[in-house]
Amino acid sequence: MITKFISALLIITLFGILEARPRVKNSHKKTTRHSTKQNQKKIKKNKKSITQSAPANEYNPENERKRLLAQLKKEKDKEKRADIYYQVSNLYQASYIYEDLAKAIFYLKKAVALSNTKWYYYAALANVYSYIKPIDRENAKKYYLKAIETAESNYNKSLYYSYLSSVYSSKEYPNYPEAEKFLLKAIELAENDSEKANYYTSLANLYSDVEEKFLEYQNKALELTTDSETKSYIYSSLANFYFNIYRENKEEDFRKGADYLEKAIEATSNSNTKASYCNTLVYSLRNKKNIDLNEIVKIYKRAISYSTNSYDKAFYHSMIGNVYTEMDPPENEKAIAEYEFSIKNSSDPMTIESYKSYVKILKSRLNKKVK
Repeated sequence: MITKFISALLIITLFGILEARPRVKNSHKKTTRHSTKQNQKKIKKNKKSITQSAPANEYNPENERKRLLAQLKKEKDKEKRADIYYQVSNLYQASYIYEDLAKAIFYLKKAVALSNTKWYYYAALANVYSYIKPIDRENAKKYYLKAIETAESNYNKSLYYSYLSSVYSSKEYPNYPEAEKFLLKAIELAENDSEKANYYTSLANLYSDVEEKFLEYQNKALELTTDSETKSYIYSSLANFYFNIYRENKEEDFRKGADYLEKAIEATSNSNTKASYCNTLVYSLRNKKNIDLNEIVKIYKRAISYSTNSYDKAFYHSMIGNVYTEMDPPENEKAIAEYEFSIKNSSDPMTIESYKSYVKILKSRLNKKVK
């Protein structure tokens, strides 16, 4: 469903392209990463909701720590003790407070000292260091490399190289050559073409403003990709690259972007994604010097044909209405017809009122002409 919108008459709405990279299935033990603020907020929110909805004696982080530490005193098996330390560490890992993250690290190091499965806890340590703010890059690198050295499966080694790459591509202090180096190592160890394609796409994203490298890595990803949705995503990335270059007003770049976007539309089976790509094409057309508004109407009509619900169709009809008001002379009668369709098919009261106000304004303009 498209977000609620429209506060002014001739609004032009942008749609972002949702990233749809493949998710790799695996049968290997993975350490949980919460390396983004969004993930940490989710964890914090989930814990808060659990605490609020459950009786006090059922769940409380402090009570859980006490329970685990009491269990630790009775447990003799080293691996089980390591797992308990890991669980205690997890209770601290969702915190923004440095002291809590330091405790998470303390208990993870206890787990490392006891366990024979050290790679797992090394990776967990690296994860915590990677989302300390600012990132403790040296320790994150140190423990990811230890995890890679001690892990048995190439899958995990490859995965941790990719995690290490993300440490060097962070917005705080990016070092793209280092990030590239570790992603190339991840590709060397990747077990299948799908994983390799995923990493090549990440490599391309590192160099989104360097044409030669961006195209090299995206094309390698395309060569390895069999999944149509992933191909669609890559094509859309290539399209956006050329549309951005086109702002320098090279018609050839715009044409390449449009061609790649057509491939993206063809590759995806998701109707809403097809419609979103149409909107991206409209935005790019807006950068053309000699813009053809009739061409924009045609593209919006394609978006309508892809849309699967009446609300989305209503939105695109309103966009066509906007375009008709921009024409010289304005096609106000056609615009009114588009808005009236939107009024009948929209379910949002505020949006409907906006459409009605547009119709009222346009009808008053027509009446003035008649007089």
